[in-house]
Amino acid sequence: MESLKLASEYRGGSGKGVCRKLRAQGRVPAVLYGHSEEPVKISFNERDFHRVLRVRGETAIIGDSVKLYQGVTLGALSLPRDDTGALIRNRKRHPTLEDNVTIYSGATILGGDTVIGKGSVIGGNVWITESVPPYSKVTYEAHVHYSRTKAAR
Repeated sequence: MESLKLASEYRGGSGKGVCRKLRAQGRVPAVLYGHSEEPVKISFNERDFHRVLRVRGETAIIGDSVKLYQGVTLGALSLPRDDTGALIRNRKRHPTLEDNVTIYSGATILGGDTVIGKGSVIGGNVWITESVPPYSKVTYEAHVHYSRTKAAR
């Protein structure tokens, strides 16, 4: 297994304001969780962080100036099977994010053939399993249905 180093710094405070200031300075705010330890607030240099993601990201490819917010999943779909039913391995299973893509909180992007085109914006809580053309905006609209209970009638 290859070993990579990613330098981090402790960061003071938390919240949107602190994180915005860090991002403006080219830093990626993060929280490190450990087994039965208190979470530690840290930050990384943005370029170093993306360089490590490019190398360590399983088969995900992440372009330059990509913004990933918390809770984003870059995952794989199920492995395909050949004619005999055996799993087909050793193929790209995770998505490609081209340059200048922004992906907001809670988005899930799955599949090795899935490419998020350059300059696209993916909204929060979106589930994507197909490619998105360059300079696209993908959002999720929830349709909430409610009715009155018998007691309220």
